[in-house]
Amino acid sequence: MTKIEQITEKYSNLPWMTHAQALYMREIIQKNKLKNLCELGHLHGKSSIYLGSILEEQGFGTLTTFDILSNKASPNIHNLISEFSLENIINPIVTTEGYVWDLAGLIRENKNKFDFCYIDGDHTFESTMLAFVLIDLLLEKNSIVIFDDVNWTIEESVANNGNAILNIPSYRSSTAHQRSIPQVKMVCDLIVPHYNYTLLETVNDWAVYQKN
Repeated sequence: MTKIEQITEKYSNLPWMTHAQALYMREIIQKNKLKNLCELGHLHGKSSIYLGSILEEQGFGTLTTFDILSNKASPNIHNLISEFSLENIINPIVTTEGYVWDLAGLIRENKNKFDFCYIDGDHTFESTMLAFVLIDLLLEKNSIVIFDDVNWTIEESVANNGNAILNIPSYRSSTAHQRSIPQVKMVCDLIVPHYNYTLLETVNDWAVYQKN
């Protein structure tokens, strides 16, 4: 049994990445021999250990992953990294000010050029747009960017999961109009075309781009 299969077997109900999405990630990462991965938003860290397992299977590469909620989740990313022995591959950043500030710091220090980024943050237009603009400055040519939850809306999430999601400040302060709009899709439709990227495909509620 592969490590990806082990993760799925034990944590199939843990949000958010699915087994099918992990297999897609494996195909795109290994096909392009991606080795310096970045992830913006990981919650429990399930997607992170999938990505780390893909790199371990590939035989090279590291993942730097950011989230402000890392220590509050149960299990948390540190638990999962340790459980699947991925400490040498995954570098979890527990950000205190939000990952856009961490990205700004990397830009200032001229560090950490990535060749892949998985954007799975809070899905608002403002945060997703800023994350994309900043990560673009840290991406090498031919890098892959994947936006998660392209068609997701606050309104849909409230309908499916109740009002608890409105505890997130950016959602609680949103207007009815903002709650009805797929805000990640807004970034893909309005912002990304002004940058030098090619849309490879939309799949699994993802938009997959390659930097030209």
